[in-house]
Amino acid sequence: MLALAGLSGVTGFAGAQGQYPNRPLRMVVGYSPGGAGDYMARLVGRELGERFQQQVVIENRPGANGIIGAELVAKAPPDGYTLLLAPAGHTVNASLHSKLPYDPVRDFSAVNLVALIPNVLAVHPSIPAKTVSELIALVRAKPDQLVHASSGTGTPGHLSGEVLKQLTGVRFIHAPYKGAGQALTDLLGGHVHLAFPTVVAAMPQLKARRLRALAVTSAKRSLALPDVPTVSESGVKGYEVVGWYGVLAPARVPKDIVSLLNDTIWKMLQAQDVRERLLREGAEPVGMSVEEFGSFLVSDLDKWAKIAKAAGLRPDQ
Repeated sequence: MLALAGLSGVTGFAGAQGQYPNRPLRMVVGYSPGGAGDYMARLVGRELGERFQQQVVIENRPGANGIIGAELVAKAPPDGYTLLLAPAGHTVNASLHSKLPYDPVRDFSAVNLVALIPNVLAVHPSIPAKTVSELIALVRAKPDQLVHASSGTGTPGHLSGEVLKQLTGVRFIHAPYKGAGQALTDLLGGHVHLAFPTVVAAMPQLKARRLRALAVTSAKRSLALPDVPTVSESGVKGYEVVGWYGVLAPARVPKDIVSLLNDTIWKMLQAQDVRERLLREGAEPVGMSVEEFGSFLVSDLDKWAKIAKAAGLRPDQ
């Protein structure tokens, strides 16, 4: 990989089809504009475009918790010109659907894990709860009355709430939307009461005090929200739900191209300005080898299957 990196620079990889990349790439996002996935795709796309000196077109294909976008990429030509900005929902979907139009591991080439992103338990300012304990007490006093919005069934934002229900016994209504942007819009408007958006998506609204952060869902506090406790330290012991974003390509993309993409993203994640942007928005930069990311996907399938089962979710329910 290091030898390849030394030759790559902005000149790309000279393969049988000519120098790669020699035309624009597209990065598919399985969610609507305005959410964390869209933000991450545009950041990665911009950085890849600058390093490859090629345009990276962001294509939003929302629907079915990212399945529509993932299927498009799985069935795209394996030439390295179509990429998927995949969220944790990519592996969660295997636990929620008995028949996916693709295999979440075998039909993709693992490129690189970009970032780990915790969710934040956020409420509309009209909700009279300033801590997790106060929210739990409020929900217990009003079972099945408060509405929990998410960007779709099976997303980390949805499962964050389901795990809270499981560990505390509280009951609130789940309202799935087609994207994080729509869910946040209704939360901001007071049409729903709480949500677990990613720190990336929620940060602008938290800074503007249009939403109130009660806790983050990770095991440790977010560097972007150091004053906000975790759900676990707020009294719900053992609570932890963390999402991620990574880049995938169709299966059978030439290994040299996958290695070039991996190395380019790795260098991007080492750049100080990129790291600062990610950390400022609540995303923890990662970066893995192709093999490590492939193993990560397999283990993540198992992890989310256990969470979905514990939350009482069944395939295609």
